Amino acid sequence: MVTQPEDDDSSELEVFPRRYRMRVALLAAALLAAIGWGVYEFVVSAVPRHFVLASGAEGGVYHRYARRYKEVLGREGVTVEERITAGAEENLKLLLDPKSGVDVAFMQGGVAPNPEE
Repeated sequence: MVTQPEDDDSSELEVFPRRYRMRVALLAAALLAAIGWGVYEFVVSAVPRHFVLASGAEGGVYHRYARRYKEVLGREGVTVEERITAGAEENLKLLLDPKSGVDVAFMQGGVAPNPEE
């Protein structure tokens, strides 16, 4: 017959002591926080905060759209630098020239040739 000791301590029967479980939980929480911070920094740094937009003639539709983009994106901390151009043909030339500094431009259908398939 097996008898149990009178000073039965339930912590001896646990597989992992409470102190060990707390350390693991804190380590897991710290690891999750570090991963979350890393993902946040990666996503935030991937979003451009400044770009150059080729619009069109001053007073034209492209120019009005550019001003609107500048206003809306400015509220989100994005700086839009507008470059006034003669229109879609010049915008295409600027987009194709890597030294132009233009990141995006307003275009109309039919100005650029279809890409080769």
